[in-house]
Amino acid sequence: QQQQQQGAGASNVQSPAQRQSPRKLFRLPTESSEWSLLDRIHNWAARVLAPEPVDTSAEMVLLAEEELERRKHARATLHFSELGRGVVFENRRPQIFSIHAYFPSVVALSEQEMVVVYSKAEAIEASNMRSFMARSDNGGMTWSQDGQVQSQFSSPDRIVSETAQISRLRDGSLALLFQLSDRTEHTLDGLVNPSTGGRVPSFFAVRRSIDGGKNWSQMRLVRPHADVGTQGPYGWPSPLVQLAGERWGFVVHSCADWWGRNEFGSNQLFLFWTDDAGATWVRTRITADDTSVQQDFCEPSLSLLPSGALLVVANICGGNTRASISGEPTLTYFLSHDGGALWSPPLAS
Repeated sequence: QQQQQQGAGASNVQSPAQRQSPRKLFRLPTESSEWSLLDRIHNWAARVLAPEPVDTSAEMVLLAEEELERRKHARATLHFSELGRGVVFENRRPQIFSIHAYFPSVVALSEQEMVVVYSKAEAIEASNMRSFMARSDNGGMTWSQDGQVQSQFSSPDRIVSETAQISRLRDGSLALLFQLSDRTEHTLDGLVNPSTGGRVPSFFAVRRSIDGGKNWSQMRLVRPHADVGTQGPYGWPSPLVQLAGERWGFVVHSCADWWGRNEFGSNQLFLFWTDDAGATWVRTRITADDTSVQQDFCEPSLSLLPSGALLVVANICGGNTRASISGEPTLTYFLSHDGGALWSPPLAS
């Protein structure tokens, strides 16, 4: 009462230094949205110990509303997840069928329409790996299945597992880059020989769509010049990227063959590019042709920078000179300023 009488004759204007922030004085309700006994004791003590009375009702209401909104959003996010909305594929009968989805890639056709291409198989290196497409017309909230995207390459006398990545080109058309792994002689084996680290033979192909993925062109194999073998083996490629003009390209790393033989001594990076929509291809080596430097590169990505330069980022997976790049990073990158003919040495990332 004495404090109230003294305050009645004083000015109602308080400086920021005199007014203590109610955010430090008062606690919000607990997760049960009710005031606990500890909250009540704390708030009573804060009022008694405050040097001057502070009207906190308006700010307390605001803080409470902010907290309740946060919790509401958290519950809504959990509810969103529980409903399974946004799920592209789900194996609804896992007790009967072993089906897993892998390697998704997505493109946006408009603000609301999206297309995803992914692979399904009974295991990550199974020979029955195939590519499928799903579509959303509400920004990814729900998805419908368009079915399998045929690679047109498997036959009774040739077993091929496949993965595909989708890209949108500058003219709005879509392109699928397939990696096809020949499993004919290794049907019951994985992609990689555990004894040598080598891989099964693999090659690439492209299909194109001008109607948003509803119909696709005939498959075109990626056939580089005669001095390059049509079968790698190669590792996982980057998606197809439209470069300057009408040029398309993708980056991939070489691998040892099934018996462990590697013509380059280690896993090297290559750019495949075409200027005629995939009719013919050229292969350019990104990494230096130096057998004394044997770094293993893998999992590359390719980007066209606003300046027109090409950027390739890759993991360093091993080799005999991993420490040659300062700091031993897991990532390194390369730059080309002439469309991919010449490349910088590996740069620390």
